[in-house]
Amino acid sequence: NLPADRESLFWLNIKSIPSSTRNENTNTLQIAIKTRIKLLYRPASITGKPEDVTTQLSWHAQGNQLIAENPTPFYMNFQEIKLDGKKVDKATYAAPKSETHFTTPGNITAHSVSWKIINDYGGISQSYTAQIK
Repeated sequence: NLPADRESLFWLNIKSIPSSTRNENTNTLQIAIKTRIKLLYRPASITGKPEDVTTQLSWHAQGNQLIAENPTPFYMNFQEIKLDGKKVDKATYAAPKSETHFTTPGNITAHSVSWKIINDYGGISQSYTAQIK
């Protein structure tokens, strides 16, 4: 039973290991592939797109933590987050209807945050900006 008021996130892990037969006289190159794909389930009751409501995110700082509060029903998958123009490492996603913490190198003295999200088609959105509270 998945929630009807927000998206759900799943990870699909695929390992591809080719089968082979041993041949002493032939050189071969075999490549094993491991792929991890993010799958989002969006209930039919949710309409719109994440980029339409990404400005509803609110941001605040606590020590060396940047906290994104996401009141929307969408996962916000970040392409980048910047504090006063300086990129935040390991900016991943903000889960719906929750707070997500991102660690920064040292206490935050920035006044504004800007971000870009990855849309439903894998494209990059425009840049959005907000003040840090």
